[in-house]
Amino acid sequence: MPRSTRPSLIGLVIALGLPALAIIGSHLTAGISDRTAAIILSATPWLTLGWVVLAERRPLASIGLHGPDWRTLAFGMAGIAVNLAISLAVGTLNAALGLHETQSDLMANLLQGPGWILVLTVTNGAVLTEIAFRGYAIERLGEIARDRLWIGAVGQIAVTTCLFVVSRGFAHGLVWLIDDIVFSLFYLWRRDTLACLAAHAVPNLVASALVAMGAAR
Repeated sequence: MPRSTRPSLIGLVIALGLPALAIIGSHLTAGISDRTAAIILSATPWLTLGWVVLAERRPLASIGLHGPDWRTLAFGMAGIAVNLAISLAVGTLNAALGLHETQSDLMANLLQGPGWILVLTVTNGAVLTEIAFRGYAIERLGEIARDRLWIGAVGQIAVTTCLFVVSRGFAHGLVWLIDDIVFSLFYLWRRDTLACLAAHAVPNLVASALVAMGAAR
């Protein structure tokens, strides 16, 4: 019996719709405060996990979350190097093109606040990306497209790139686009959300911790 698409559609509203609401509402319409948008974005990956387990009644492996092994660690470490290389390369390209990243009011406030809040917020951004955007959105869009995961990846890349351009400008949108293409291809190959999460969260954690320590001086 074919699986109903209704739970997946509702889950996509959570995984992609809530971030879209938060970003568009805070950056384009000013109908949502930066603080409220941050709360929505922080809660989205955990609401997505809850939806998978409690509403869909499916294993977390259905969004690429399964027991780690040596390959998870190896590919996660390799992903960290690739992630840093992409950031450096695209940063150089942006500088050559004269593009500059837009800093949100929220980030400005985080830089002036307690360092641990900055670290937690930035690191949780990686959790949002890998669980809601990459794992859930690619898998469920792919299922709706009759198990063509590449369609799920293309749809996810299109939606999230638009959101990053709206929130951070074209410079950061370019970083995101290239990074998302590379790691979506990696996900399609390995279907390992934990490896993608390690590759994304570790650089975020280290970078935000260094910024927090510098701001505290």
